[in-house]
Amino acid sequence: MKGAENKNFMIGFTHDEMHAIISGNSDIENATDQQIEAGFFREFGDAWQSFLEACKKRVPGGSAMEILSLGLNIANFEGQTREFASALSDRKINVWLYRFDWKSPKGKFGACHCIELPFLFNTFQEWSPPMISGSEKIDLLNLSRALQKTWGEFAKRGNPNNNSITHWPRFSNKNRSELRWNKYVEVVQKYR
Repeated sequence: MKGAENKNFMIGFTHDEMHAIISGNSDIENATDQQIEAGFFREFGDAWQSFLEACKKRVPGGSAMEILSLGLNIANFEGQTREFASALSDRKINVWLYRFDWKSPKGKFGACHCIELPFLFNTFQEWSPPMISGSEKIDLLNLSRALQKTWGEFAKRGNPNNNSITHWPRFSNKNRSELRWNKYVEVVQKYR
């Protein structure tokens, strides 16, 4: 963490990081309860049951793929990103945390890993992945503009706040603010 001192961080993850990676795998999509439990045990050790129960509550009636995807996301992308934000905050290092939730209305991949990249680079014309199929171009461009301006402000000033999004508070362990990128850009706070 020594190299992080006197720097600002903007970090995040997507809502469904694992969907594009594991979707379409028949072994995962048809996993039995015992296989799901074994996967959660592998990822969470002795705490596996509480994490599995929490995932089932977050995805009521979810398929095996959805539950496993969420569990893997919590164990890896979401969990590790939040832990990193927490560690930075403990050291009084400025950090802004986000979760990218936008997903195509017709896609099966949800808000998967790297879904924010065509928004960041406005490459909808050059690159049309199935992750964004069926979307209205104006919606894509509006979110892209706000995302680009926010990343640009952070690169220029070390603070992502600008007039195209709602005020985005820094993450702290007391007030765990996350900006959610979706059709509606909003801040969610998880107080301890």
